[in-house]
Amino acid sequence: IALQKKGGNKNYFDYIGTLTNLGTAYFHCKEFSKAKLQFQEAISECRKANSNENNGLTIASLWIKMGNIYTMQKEYDMAEKLFNDALKIKQQHFKNNSSHAEVLLLRHSLALLKIKRGLYDEAMNLFEDILAKRKESSDGDDLGIAKIYLDMCSLCLKQQRGNSSKIANKEKARDLCNSAEDILVWSVLPSNHPYMLQLSKLQAKL
Repeated sequence: IALQKKGGNKNYFDYIGTLTNLGTAYFHCKEFSKAKLQFQEAISECRKANSNENNGLTIASLWIKMGNIYTMQKEYDMAEKLFNDALKIKQQHFKNNSSHAEVLLLRHSLALLKIKRGLYDEAMNLFEDILAKRKESSDGDDLGIAKIYLDMCSLCLKQQRGNSSKIANKEKARDLCNSAEDILVWSVLPSNHPYMLQLSKLQAKL
């Protein structure tokens, strides 16, 4: 970065890439303050560069990374704002295609954020819409759908704690878990894959 700063005619996009990679490394080391500084500088550099659609997507990606930091720090309002700002850019870029994989992935992150905030019903409604759209654009057996089933199952178990219809919620959770298992078994994932580990934990609770 120091060498790139000294360069008279620095390549903005190379510099932005370097800042992003450094910020990501700090994030994985849980040095969130340092990660934020790198991402913020990358966003600033993006705004200096010539404006185009790809530049907008780069900013959206950086906002998502910033949102992940705020989520880890339990600053959920700021995280949600950043995710929603990024979602607007992605929806605009993909011509309001609500079934585009990147749009659905970001909405999945928003659903998980709602769970952290205790907004279980809102999260479930969002998951159900994401699942329906994901099924429309796939053959129904992809790992993305399995992950939605797993997270919906986890949410059902959280809902039953404060819900009078505990039996119904547990039955729904079991059905979701079975649907996820069908896809994961067909995909032949190793037992230490994160989705398989999540499945095992959920099965133990059922």
